[in-house]
Amino acid sequence: MSSRPSTNTSFAKTPKLPTHLAITGDAVLGPATSLNYVHDIETTVYDVDESPCPGTLNIWARETPAEGLYVLSNVPCATNPLRIAVPDPHMARLVPSSIDGSTSMSDMLAAMPAFFSGIGVMSMTAEDKKSGTVTGMVYINKTVGWVPFKLNIFFEDSPKWISWFLPPPRTLVTFDALLWRIAEDGTPDCLVRRITAIDNASNALLEALDMLQNKSTDRAAKLKELRAAAKRAPASSSAPATSTSDNTTTSTPTSGSDVPDLNAPKGNKVGIPSMPPSSPTPIHQTRKRVRAD
Repeated sequence: MSSRPSTNTSFAKTPKLPTHLAITGDAVLGPATSLNYVHDIETTVYDVDESPCPGTLNIWARETPAEGLYVLSNVPCATNPLRIAVPDPHMARLVPSSIDGSTSMSDMLAAMPAFFSGIGVMSMTAEDKKSGTVTGMVYINKTVGWVPFKLNIFFEDSPKWISWFLPPPRTLVTFDALLWRIAEDGTPDCLVRRITAIDNASNALLEALDMLQNKSTDRAAKLKELRAAAKRAPASSSAPATSTSDNTTTSTPTSGSDVPDLNAPKGNKVGIPSMPPSSPTPIHQTRKRVRAD
């Protein structure tokens, strides 16, 4: 997971990310565009004020789903714009026309606004920790692959949530949120109903979400500055240094041929002898066996 997951390489191994987003609630399905049993359907979900929020729904089925009111149950979805992917037709149940409110309001089922559940990374947290943004990637299907999502979440201004706070940025969280409205940029604004910090997001996940920032520390900057200054130093500073004290000359060797022999005798104030000192030649001794009488 060192790079952003690819969505077009069918031969490559599908990467795995811990993030996910699913939607539950009422959805009105409209006209569909079908190709090879894959249907792209115009879909409308509703927020807490029962205002319509348009989107699209993708499903594989032998027959085109009938238009009408459906109940979605924990279906994967993405945002900006809203895209819903139904992996199994049983996850989208058609509400009978007798109780969907089209004929009689008295027999209508209670409306259920869109409800999001998922795992994501906090990309931004306000100073008061009452609002923020959660991002991640959701796996739609084998053809589409991984798709990013983003939600703006916040707590209601009520005593019930006065002691609740959002985790700091770069925290992996699991959450439940209720759709409040769709912002102008297409990002859903949601009311937090539950949020739990799991752990700090890994660098691989942050890199996949384009949230990894490589900031060099002051220590690294100082080391780079010192190394650059050393390269700019004049060549004369590396010349051999020569000093004379008490008629003795000391020089700094600059090449391998000028390295002195460590086994040579040390010099004195007069000078270095031209030949090693003489030593007595050892006498060869013969050992004779003495016969004892």
